[in-house]
Amino acid sequence: MRKNNLLKSGVLILLLSGLLMMINGCEKNPSDLGLNYINSGDTLGSKILDSQVDTILQVSSGFLKYLNTYSSQYFLVGKFQGYESKTLLKFNNITSSYDSCTVLSATLNFRYGNYFFKDSLGQTSFNIYALTDTVGLSTVNFGTFNQSVIGSNVLATYSGNPVDTSQITIPFDNETAKQWIWKAANSNHSFSNNGVAISPNSNSSTIKGFFTSRNADSLKPYIKAVVSLNNEIDTLIFNSSETVTLTNSGSITLPSDRIFVQAGVAYRSKFSFDLSKLGGKVSINDATIDLYLDKTQSFIKMAEKRIILAEITDTANMTTGIEYLGSIADSQKYSFRITPTVQKWNLGTLTNYGFLIYYVYDFQGLDQFYLFGTNYNNLSLRPRIKIRYTPRN
Repeated sequence: MRKNNLLKSGVLILLLSGLLMMINGCEKNPSDLGLNYINSGDTLGSKILDSQVDTILQVSSGFLKYLNTYSSQYFLVGKFQGYESKTLLKFNNITSSYDSCTVLSATLNFRYGNYFFKDSLGQTSFNIYALTDTVGLSTVNFGTFNQSVIGSNVLATYSGNPVDTSQITIPFDNETAKQWIWKAANSNHSFSNNGVAISPNSNSSTIKGFFTSRNADSLKPYIKAVVSLNNEIDTLIFNSSETVTLTNSGSITLPSDRIFVQAGVAYRSKFSFDLSKLGGKVSINDATIDLYLDKTQSFIKMAEKRIILAEITDTANMTTGIEYLGSIADSQKYSFRITPTVQKWNLGTLTNYGFLIYYVYDFQGLDQFYLFGTNYNNLSLRPRIKIRYTPRN
């Protein structure tokens, strides 16, 4: 009797072990093929909608979105193939102890940020003019700036080819430096410190980036002024400043089979796709978009290479809701998991206006991202939409 019980127990253990092996042998993350139809008990099953297998209408278009670049770590100056960047610069917190001083000499000092668009060997050449009126540097952009406030008298000029993080020292107008120093000491003076415009001239053949005050003290722009007051000579340094770059892109001509994103200008793209093949309200289990970078046409100088996919909540003002951050894999593919947005579209709680695509730091630099578009001739490099869903009973 004891032997029979042991035999039965052994058989039971073998059966249970076999069952566990079968369960563990099942793939926890089924392949795409396996996801086409997965039994799910009380539903019809889990299915996959895949733009590389199914026909899904996709549409993309681009537009300029003028941005304020006040927060950038670089200010840009120069010209290159239809692009032109100028910078507005204002020094603040100037010492208030030198009213009626004489400025014996003044220099304006910048440090090159080793950022360029797109010719590192091109000529950097610009003139500096006083601004004749107040400009809100923290809010102005290329579209709102009034060019008429740039004065006509050249306060300083520079031409050269800075490399690495070299410093350039530019002789600056003594009278303008004096007015800024006097005004800081006595607000009753008739002149004003509105700042300056640094504008490229006809000798410029590239756009280069210089460090702004959003960097370490050793990298910040500064004015050095040697002054005389009461028969004493002092050297003043002021490096508290604010800057904003204004870039005109000219006429951007894009390939019809690319999605284009550019910082600084900035240029954003709208991307949308049709969900009608889902066949009504379903349960969205997972939704992703893969975008592929055309490395040969793109220009990415910044260390940061991520782009954003943001759901559009209003087309009139192009306002956005949830933002999805895409890191680049294999140096080419950006992947975004967009399940929450697709579920809202599917349930009708958000109208499907599509997504905006833009650079994560699009207020900085002029980096360009060319992504293969919806009609590119290689299907495997087109935007890929995959939605795993469960039909409802």
